[in-house]
Amino acid sequence: EPSASEFERWVLIDRTCQIMSVGSGPATTFVFPTSTGSAGFETRLQDRSEVFRFNPALDNGGWHNSNEFPVGVDNPLNGNLYKPLYFDLGQAIHGANNVPPTPESKGCARLRVEDQETLVAWLGLDTATGESWRKDELNLRVTVQGEFVPR
Repeated sequence: EPSASEFERWVLIDRTCQIMSVGSGPATTFVFPTSTGSAGFETRLQDRSEVFRFNPALDNGGWHNSNEFPVGVDNPLNGNLYKPLYFDLGQAIHGANNVPPTPESKGCARLRVEDQETLVAWLGLDTATGESWRKDELNLRVTVQGEFVPR
């Protein structure tokens, strides 16, 4: 069975320790702290799912106001997403102002805003002039594994 690292660009989200590894081929390029979905809103297990949409939210300083969990201010605790990369229906990798070391999101994988900027730049999407739905342009596979183990 192929592993995530056999793809050109990949993300491995480990719910066990709330860590996101990012790489290309066999090489790990970044390791970021993440906060995955809380009880009842778990980040769903994935097996090399394609990222299918990127929203740079240029009209709002990078912040996409979530339709499902809307708020009036940029409060990622309640659903605002910084430059989201969608991989499974409405779940996404996105920046947030609050990334605790425990599962606290509504299903997404949160990164610190600066880490999301790093990821977006590494993907070559930092100069995007609008939304992309082109999987070949996004060229990223996401694997989610493990179960959170409280410390």
